[in-house]
Amino acid sequence: MPRDTQFPKQSRTQADRVKRVFAGFVVTAVEEAAEDEKRDGSGGTAIVEWAQSREGREILIKAGINPGEKCVDTLHRLVLDRAAEGKSWSGREIVVKLKTSTE
Repeated sequence: MPRDTQFPKQSRTQADRVKRVFAGFVVTAVEEAAEDEKRDGSGGTAIVEWAQSREGREILIKAGINPGEKCVDTLHRLVLDRAAEGKSWSGREIVVKLKTSTE
């Protein structure tokens, strides 16, 4: 039987895993919006609408990202940069950019 001292570490580890899963959703949203931006120019608007929606805000919060205006602006800029210049960032880089933009 596990000791009581092991539970906080397990909870923290599980919380980190959950954050990574939701961060994956954010990365997917950025990638899809960049593809839409390349295809028909609607990706920038779509990511802003998603980030301001109830669902988008919940996912950002669960990913450990503050869903404020700075975050929305950063998401928009990331999508436009990725579409226009073909910049490719790893998922980790995208999440770090979003987290640092809201601090």
